Amino acid sequence: MINMQALLEKTSRTFAVTIPLLPEPSRTDMTLAYLLFRIVDTLEDGENLSATERRDALEDFDALLERPSNRVAVNMAARWLGKPPTLQPEYAELLLHMPRVLEELNQRGSLVRNLVINHARRTAQGMMAFLERDGQRLRSLEELRRYCYFVAGVVGEMITDLFAARVNGFVVDEELRRAAQAFGEGLQLVNILRDADEDAHHGRLFLNDEIDRGTVMQLARRDLIDAQRFVERLSCVNPPAGYVGFSQLPLRLAWLTLDRVEEAGPGAKVSRQAVLQILQEVSRAGKQSVGKLNLVTTEERVFAGASI
Repeated sequence: MINMQALLEKTSRTFAVTIPLLPEPSRTDMTLAYLLFRIVDTLEDGENLSATERRDALEDFDALLERPSNRVAVNMAARWLGKPPTLQPEYAELLLHMPRVLEELNQRGSLVRNLVINHARRTAQGMMAFLERDGQRLRSLEELRRYCYFVAGVVGEMITDLFAARVNGFVVDEELRRAAQAFGEGLQLVNILRDADEDAHHGRLFLNDEIDRGTVMQLARRDLIDAQRFVERLSCVNPPAGYVGFSQLPLRLAWLTLDRVEEAGPGAKVSRQAVLQILQEVSRAGKQSVGKLNLVTTEERVFAGASI
């Protein structure tokens, strides 16, 4: 039987480090949520498919999420195997095990299951809208921000709702929702700035003459500052050990990455020493609840170039 943690470690870097910081049942909630969103992301990226084929795949998957059916899920996974949307083996493996991910998610409580599925559908539908127009060629800063909202801001909102479902006193209001959106947008903008050359090579043009790199850099910094409010609000309700570390670690890594990209350009990475220091600090903060992280393994995973 496929292990969800193993799939997480194969398909994620940052989240494979942060999710184990969470106590149960949030750890499993977030693992399954990540895997579902990664399936959507893999279909959108679909380097082995045309923009039309990617949109069709997302539409089919969205329909499956609306009306879950194990038979349809198994047939869909088999169809993906016939023409894999991706050439990356770890993501292709995730697509193969999509029916199992949905089966595990359907075993969660209805509140968690519905939250995750509804947010994943919002992301899929937003991606479809962009693919209908011109693939991933964005024409303005406003378009870039809207794209980031669907691929990452929605993730921030989902995390907020999952925490609110599990942590007493963590109330979702408009201010917190804006901070959650900034959290997702900021992390996504850092990824876009860091991966600009690689994305352009694959035809994903997020930055161009109409979308100034310096302006995007400033927006990312503002978002990361706003995202800190999310961590502060979470800290105020005295959550179980691991929740704050889960939220703080990607922010700290994003700040380091942004500084390096501003200094050295796309593709720049933070030093191993800096990554290890942050991992050690977060590990110490969460040790009482979650135990000691495998710092060597997690350092290598994050240093390899994490994306959220």
